[in-house]
Amino acid sequence: MTKFALSQRLSWLLRLYVLVLGVGLLVEGLFDFVLGVSAVPSFLRWIHPDPRHDVIHIVWGFAILTLPLLRPQTFRPAVVATSFGCFYLALGFLGVLVHHPLGLRLDPPENLFHFTVGTLALALGLLGLSDEARQADGLAAGNLH
Repeated sequence: MTKFALSQRLSWLLRLYVLVLGVGLLVEGLFDFVLGVSAVPSFLRWIHPDPRHDVIHIVWGFAILTLPLLRPQTFRPAVVATSFGCFYLALGFLGVLVHHPLGLRLDPPENLFHFTVGTLALALGLLGLSDEARQADGLAAGNLH
């Protein structure tokens, strides 16, 4: 596989991850915020509805989904994924180190979620930023691949 093909696959994967993340966060956040604890199915009772936490999911989901619409020429999924990953990893560590920080109900299931999506977002984002830098270097040197 050529570097160009790998770069295209990474770009596609990064855009897909950011899109799924945005939709998932917005839907889950709105669902929990509007319907509350009564809407949580019995097999998911380990999830504790928390309006403050739901608002964080809603804001991130909304931002992730509207940024490409507001700034299509300058939207960079790698920057969004890296920023999101850093924020959610910090939220995960905060949840582990402090009991219910800032009034957020960050218990082990929520922390696991934050660590999982945060790590994946950060890894994909950093790969994307590295690829962007490599492409810029190649263009500056007159090499298109």
